[in-house]
Formats: sequence, structure tokens, C-alpha cells
Amino acid sequence: MRAAADDDGKNKPSVVGSMVVTPSPDLNQSLFHDVQNSCLLAQLAATKKVPDSEKDLVAWYKAYKEVLENIGWRITDFGFNKSETSSSSFTVKKAIIGFLETLIPGAELTGIKTAIDALSKAANGDTLEVFKKTSKKEEHGKFQVGTAKPSNDTVTFQAGAFYFPSSSSSGTVAFFFDWSVSNMQLYQADQTMDLNLEIYKEVRDDIIKKLGPHAKTYVKNIEI
Repeated sequence: MRAAADDDGKNKPSVVGSMVVTPSPDLNQSLFHDVQNSCLLAQLAATKKVPDSEKDLVAWYKAYKEVLENIGWRITDFGFNKSETSSSSFTVKKAIIGFLETLIPGAELTGIKTAIDALSKAANGDTLEVFKKTSKKEEHGKFQVGTAKPSNDTVTFQAGAFYFPSSSSSGTVAFFFDWSVSNMQLYQADQTMDLNLEIYKEVRDDIIKKLGPHAKTYVKNIEI
């Protein structure tokens, strides 16, 4: 799979299964490609091992983390904490951005905001469908939003991981509308990953082969 890019060769934000991944402007396509492929592989493997992640989120993320660590990623441990709000309703998008503001520098956060806004538009129909299919099931949902950037000749992926149980089974993606606090709880965690390229280069080709057509199915550009 080739890294998602504009016609001028620049990387584009993308949906990778249940993730929104934005590249920094100085991240080369090969490294962005590595982020996309490894995160997709980990999601698919975790879902195969823990099909009902909504009932056992901890086991799903444990399987996800194990796959990434086995292919060269070093990942900080993280645990979910409930997002607190004093209002009777809140917009999930605002809650996500508020949390990411504590983790990610302003310039990179601007790219994330742009990607989330663009994802809600009709022009991203196929991309939005992939995200809906992989991030939300009935009254539960899980997704990650983050940015990939170069770091000492390798790549760092910094993200917020989010999970929500809700008493509503609306098919609408959680980003784009207000929820009543009585109907929904949002849990969040921060995650930082650094790739050891010496390890990853040994498995890169095998990962590409293993993903096969899954890459085209689950990795979609976000049209900005």
C-alpha cells in the first residue's frame, strides 16, 4: 500500500480503521506509510482476538499493544479516565479537542482539527463510512485521534484514545453532535509510540503482504 498523499506528493490525513491519523508536514511518506500499516495490522489482529471489544476493551487494547510492540513500537502504558463535564450536554468533538490540547502542540493540533472537521463533510463519504464501521457498534464506540511526526530519524505517533458507552444506539458518528450527559460517558487516555526502525524494517514487507486488500479497504484519505 502506498502512503496516502496529494497529487503533489504530500501526505494527507487519513482514517486507518477506527483511527484518525494526521501527518506533520515534515514527515516523509515512507514513515507515514509505516504508521498506517502497523496500526491497521494491530487493529485487525486485536479485533480477531477480541471480537467483542465493547465488552472487554482492556483485552482489545492489550492485544493491540502487543502486536505493535512485537513489530518495533515502544508504547507508553495508558489507562482510561472518565471525562468530567459540568454541563448537561456536550459535543464529543469539543471534548476530544480539549483533551488533545493538553498533549499535542498547537500547529499539529490545528491539523487534527482540520481533519476532524473535514471528515464530517459529504466529500468524505467513503472515509466516514470506514470510520463509522470500525469505531462504533450499537451503544459503544472506541477510536483514536493523533498525529505522526519525525523524531530522530524515526517516527513518533502521539494520540488520544477514546471510549464511550451510551444508552443511545444512534448510527451517527459521535464526533458530530451533542450528547446528553445522562445518555453517555466518555473515557479518554493519552498514548505515545516511538518506532524502532531497525526492528520494523525486518518485518515491513511481511506486514504489507499480510495486509493485502485490507489496506485499501480500511485506509482512506480525508479530503481536506
